[in-house]
Amino acid sequence: MIIRRDHRLIFVHIPKTAGTSITDAVNNLPMKGGNIMDGLMLRLRRRIARPVRKEWLSKHSKAIQIRKAVGSYVWWKYFKFAVVRNPWDTMVSSYVASKNAKYVTEPKFREYHNEIRNMNFDAYIKSRWGRGFIAEHKTNMLDYIADENGKIIIDYTCKFENLEMDLKEVCKRAGIQGIELAHKNKSKNRKNYRTYYSKETREIIAKRFAEVIDRFKYTF
Repeated sequence: MIIRRDHRLIFVHIPKTAGTSITDAVNNLPMKGGNIMDGLMLRLRRRIARPVRKEWLSKHSKAIQIRKAVGSYVWWKYFKFAVVRNPWDTMVSSYVASKNAKYVTEPKFREYHNEIRNMNFDAYIKSRWGRGFIAEHKTNMLDYIADENGKIIIDYTCKFENLEMDLKEVCKRAGIQGIELAHKNKSKNRKNYRTYYSKETREIIAKRFAEVIDRFKYTF
């Protein structure tokens, strides 16, 4: 999750969707407000906007949490986007990244990583982690971009599979020059996601992410 006040931009970071690379790229956008009037307007917007305390939000805060933290004025004024990913591919990425993790800095995630290290992929998908989590986070993809009634509340949803083109659309709509990705935290030495699945585990993911698959027209 990142909020750029100068560009009026909010990125909602769904786990395992290139979020680290996008966050760094948005952080690296040049500061907007090069003249006196721009600077005055930026300070005015900061005064009007509700202050966001650090403890209110985290790296993977959901859209409804961000909206509550920043207030309705900022939420309405800013351009908000996120990235979704094919759920079958997402869960393979979650599994491979967790297996490859050499250490975990946050104690609350140690139980997850310790269990995953001793599981094969079938066991992982059938476990509580595979049925209710994305990486270390208990969530479903739509939880990040929808409100309590399931209505999507962000302005644009990129697809991981078409990321560079979709980010160009984000830049066009948000009025910024460009978001250059460095592709951080990319999984190494992993096969095509389809090779990991049995018929049973494929169906588990299909049922769990049925709404995501339907809304964004994903197939196995």
